[in-house]
Amino acid sequence: MKHLTSRRNLLIAGLVAAGAASGIATTGKAMADDQQLRGTVRFAEGAVLPKGNLRFHFEGLSGSEGAQQVPAVAIVESDGKTDRLSFALPLPEAAETVPVLLLVASLERSDGWLLARGTAKVRPGDPADITLYPVVY
Repeated sequence: MKHLTSRRNLLIAGLVAAGAASGIATTGKAMADDQQLRGTVRFAEGAVLPKGNLRFHFEGLSGSEGAQQVPAVAIVESDGKTDRLSFALPLPEAAETVPVLLLVASLERSDGWLLARGTAKVRPGDPADITLYPVVY
């Protein structure tokens, strides 16, 4: 009796399946990257970022209640030892309808006191570079 499946055919089928699976994984990763905004935050004049929490939000987009500010989408902690931080933020659903977004970054101490603020106009898919400026009370 002759076997319909040979070892060679099983190996080829396995390689084809693995290639298809990796193609799907790559496509899924690319789609996930399209849904994220990446960038860096620096402090004015190249100074070290103070210790605190960086909060990001988008302004000018309509939220679920029609608000003009989408709530904080990410919080990144600054240890007070570096002059720049990298971030990756999920894009809000409303970002698909707006060609340019206004991203706002606020640096706050642990007690909530605002230390610095910066904004950047960004296009979805392009990296964002935000410079924080000290807040004067």
